[in-house]
Amino acid sequence: MKKFLSTTVAFALILGLVPAIIADAAQTTDPNHWSNEAVQHAIDRGYFTGDENGNVAPDKDMTRAEFTTMVTRMQGIQPFGVSPFSDVEDGAWYRPYIAAAYYKNIITGLSETTFAPNAIINRQE
Repeated sequence: MKKFLSTTVAFALILGLVPAIIADAAQTTDPNHWSNEAVQHAIDRGYFTGDENGNVAPDKDMTRAEFTTMVTRMQGIQPFGVSPFSDVEDGAWYRPYIAAAYYKNIITGLSETTFAPNAIINRQE
């Protein structure tokens, strides 16, 4: 498990911390970007689905919610459950991913009640 998470983090960092937000058909915003091949590989496998317009911006910072969603998808875990964190709102697109990752012991919050889903994730986390 530890090796998988290390590999996942390395993969995300190599891709430039690409956002993983819900949308229909993902595409990179710059087809000439150096990471385009790796990003397309991740899109093809469903790890990234783009923003509300289906765009993936490889140079944009990734939030804690986006990273958690990516890791959950990479592990093949179906999103489920209710988040124990008070700042993960009902109806938020990332809520079931955070809940699933929490209950599978993949993630923890900043505290017992706070996750900070929209905060930018850093390499330490």
